[in-house]
Amino acid sequence: MKKNNAKFLLTFSTFLLLSVFSKAQNISIHGKITDNKTGEPITGATVGNGRLGIGTVTSPLGYYSLNVPSDTLIPIIF
Repeated sequence: MKKNNAKFLLTFSTFLLLSVFSKAQNISIHGKITDNKTGEPITGATVGNGRLGIGTVTSPLGYYSLNVPSDTLIPIIF
């Protein structure tokens, strides 16, 4: 019986550890998009990865915030 409990505890701990690591791979990105020449904020620019269904639109002041997997490419379209 003790051997089964140890095996269960080891298996449970492994799954718990893997779930923590998988969540740790997400990052939060944020910033402000502005016009290079005028410095004016770009309103309504799309920031995200459509293939993954992850995205947002910049605010009226050009700000955005997004949670993504750490290995995701994030294009900005305006």
